[in-house]
Amino acid sequence: MADNQVRRRILWVGGMIFLCLGIISYRLIHIQVLDRAWYQQRGAKQYKGQIRLLPVRGKILDRKRNILAENLNTTSVISKPSSSSDPSTDPLRAKPGSFLSDSGMDSNGESIQYLKRKLPPGEFEACCKTGSGKPGSLGENIAFVPDTRRFYPQKNLASHILGFAGWDANGYDNKGLEGIEFFYDDYLKGEARWVSVQTDAKRNSLRSWELPSANSGNTVVLTLDKNIQYIVESELEKIYLEKSAKGGSVIAMDPHTGEILAMANKPDFNPNSFQNYSQDRYRNRAVTWDYEPGSTFKIVQTAGVLEEKLARPGDLFDGQRGLINLGGRPFRDWRGFGYLTLEDILVHSSNIGAIKLGRLLGEELFYRYIKGFGFGEKTGIDLPGEISGTVHELEKWSDVSIGAISIGQEISVTPLQMTLAFATLANGGVRMKPFIVDSIYDARGKLVLKNRPQVVRRVISKETTVLLTQILTRVVEEGTGKRAAVSGYRVAGKTGTAQKFDPSMSNYSSTRLVTSFIGFVPAENPRVVISVIIDEPEADSPWGGTVAAPVFKKIAERVLPYLEIPPNTEPALVKIDQKIAGLEN
Repeated sequence: MADNQVRRRILWVGGMIFLCLGIISYRLIHIQVLDRAWYQQRGAKQYKGQIRLLPVRGKILDRKRNILAENLNTTSVISKPSSSSDPSTDPLRAKPGSFLSDSGMDSNGESIQYLKRKLPPGEFEACCKTGSGKPGSLGENIAFVPDTRRFYPQKNLASHILGFAGWDANGYDNKGLEGIEFFYDDYLKGEARWVSVQTDAKRNSLRSWELPSANSGNTVVLTLDKNIQYIVESELEKIYLEKSAKGGSVIAMDPHTGEILAMANKPDFNPNSFQNYSQDRYRNRAVTWDYEPGSTFKIVQTAGVLEEKLARPGDLFDGQRGLINLGGRPFRDWRGFGYLTLEDILVHSSNIGAIKLGRLLGEELFYRYIKGFGFGEKTGIDLPGEISGTVHELEKWSDVSIGAISIGQEISVTPLQMTLAFATLANGGVRMKPFIVDSIYDARGKLVLKNRPQVVRRVISKETTVLLTQILTRVVEEGTGKRAAVSGYRVAGKTGTAQKFDPSMSNYSSTRLVTSFIGFVPAENPRVVISVIIDEPEADSPWGGTVAAPVFKKIAERVLPYLEIPPNTEPALVKIDQKIAGLEN
């Protein structure tokens, strides 16, 4: 009896053990074989994952491959807020403003948030001390990850051209917001990358690996020359401060290709700290400022009259002692001229003479040449925010219009449009499309895009440009542009002094002026066109010939030797003998 009970107990215990072993074996088979993939994935989620990091933007270089915009390696702090510890224990979270609105998901679908972006070195070291003291570890579910920040080593230089990158309205970082950074953002921004992270069994820390650089943005090479840009900006700043001007713009370009060698504006800003400036500082006046040009515009009807052979340079026009009435409005000269030749009208910048030329050309032809020179339309330059200026349709012209437009009123232009008009005279009569990006290369150095000179249309004949160049050379040698003369070189150019319209007075102001000088050099074989336009200078003699012309001179005196353009040793002879891109000579 006792033996049977013992035997039953042994069998029962053995059965239970066998059953337990069977259950355990089944479970092990289920875990290790049947559900192996599921458990591997779940386990991996507990100790590793991937985080999407922002791409590295491409560099921006000048024409000689000097760096104008690049990236600096920095560090950011990330966290998984859904599973992290009490925020009050996190020194970063305890600080107001330590969060940035930049979050996302890792590859496992878990929430990732940046606690701090782009830490400066000192702050990075301080963060290390709050945790374990080791890079990559701040505490539970918090880690350092590699990051970059945009850096402009030349500071304010070419700030309106470069623009800047930062946070956009949707909360995305590293987006181009102004200038080249904005216009070529699709080329510069690169592609997002993923970084692998790892935790220990208790998820107390995260560790990150270095990011690859294969998905960096493309490198953008500008037509800009850093040294010419520096010359232009330094001379513009001097006059801007000296005359307490409201603003100013200077452009230097190659008239034969349309390449922008320099483009400067005042006031400017430092793109490294763009957020510290008001938005009006970001404005690229060269393409967004429309102003009435004044006497520099007189080249348009003069070109039309010569092209149509309505008059010759030596033909006489009555200056009417400096007064003429059109449509009930009196137009006056700065001096009471008698008879003037066509040449002298430009040389001495006679308003009455310019009006006579405009009336000789007639409204329809005048309008055609205005449009032919590109006024009233965008130039097509590869920069954001360009405006077209204002040219009223011919049907809207009044009895006063032809007189006003002849002296650069009742029409608005941009500095770039006026620069291109003089470039048309300098290159033999064709309008070029301006451009500021030469080429784009990918991270492996392969050419992605190449901009080439592009002819828009022929505006006037070479013969007309030769005549006009001779006249504009006299402007500098003996007329209103004497202070633009450069020793050893023949300069062709025109002064301009434009009164600003005052709506409160319904008339033009006698104190608020825009002064300008635009010219090209050497006159006999132009290599560079330079425009200088100063907005509301405070001076006893705030004229184009006294304010803007000397700035042209100083810039040209420094740029010509830099470009290795030798002084003129031959007798004065104007010729247009350089080939124009896209046209037969």
